[in-house]
Amino acid sequence: MITIDDFKTIALAQYLSDNMIKKILPYLKINTYKESDLVFCEGNSANRFYMLKKGKVLLEKQISEEVTITLDSIKPGKSFGWISMLGGQDFMVDAVSSQTSEILSIKSETIFELMDNDNLMGYNIMKKLLWVVNQRLTHRTKQFIKAIENYPEINKLLNKG
Repeated sequence: MITIDDFKTIALAQYLSDNMIKKILPYLKINTYKESDLVFCEGNSANRFYMLKKGKVLLEKQISEEVTITLDSIKPGKSFGWISMLGGQDFMVDAVSSQTSEILSIKSETIFELMDNDNLMGYNIMKKLLWVVNQRLTHRTKQFIKAIENYPEINKLLNKG
């Protein structure tokens, strides 16, 4: 069984009161994944939200048969699968355990129901979602700009002007 103290190792918990956490705990599932195990795959229905208790998870996108890029590295305490919080979506990347990992998860429909029944909880979770989306968008924008600046033809154009 997952305790309040277990859940408080997850960054999302800082946005929630102990009473809110108590409402969530009965619905959490914990799974252990070995190195290279898939947590979810691109195209799977995004019907669960994940929180990494222990280990490391990589969010990866295969862009060709030979090339897979890592978009993010999830460390203990962080959450992933946030797209599940939008409802009716599919995962756009693969989540791969890069070492033995313990992962908490909850069904999206369950968290939606809990948030509907406790509007303050819903607001706090969505506030965290917005923060995460902003962080990832900023990070990806920086990566994109760096890639463009390092592309030889574009670099020539930038240095001419």
